[in-house]
Amino acid sequence: MCGCVIRKPHFLSRYEVGKGLWQGRPIALVKPLTYMNASGEVVKAALRLAKAVPADLLIVCDSLDLDLGALKLKLQGSSGGHHGLDSIFSALKTTAVPRLSIGIGRPFRRGAVIRHVLGDPTPEEAVLLERAVETASRQILRLLKEPKQKVMGDVNRRVKDDAREED
Repeated sequence: MCGCVIRKPHFLSRYEVGKGLWQGRPIALVKPLTYMNASGEVVKAALRLAKAVPADLLIVCDSLDLDLGALKLKLQGSSGGHHGLDSIFSALKTTAVPRLSIGIGRPFRRGAVIRHVLGDPTPEEAVLLERAVETASRQILRLLKEPKQKVMGDVNRRVKDDAREED
């Protein structure tokens, strides 16, 4: 879609990066290869290389606190206990970092969080996650051409509407 080929910039890199253009705007996709709770230094280095500021970022991460497949967009605020976000906020010295969370749901069994987060989804869960990633991709592209507040309202309203349908 944007012509990005994601690869390590050099052998010792702690991340992969893909650069491309979308509707004439340069974009970069960065995938840390570190543990999640050490991703802040990678994000800080990527910002430095791109000569960008935290508000230019969009962190895409999972969320145990959202239903499987739900999306939530925040422009700033706390990490909600997400250790990857804590690492990024600490490295950048700000919580004013836009992020799009994709719900993975919370496991029913206590103590099963690590297996749930790192394990493979069931085939049914995989279908929901694939749909969520496709929707997230469309919303990310909207952020490049529409006001962030409008996109955030649409994404977050969808989460509320989905919750109301379940009641």
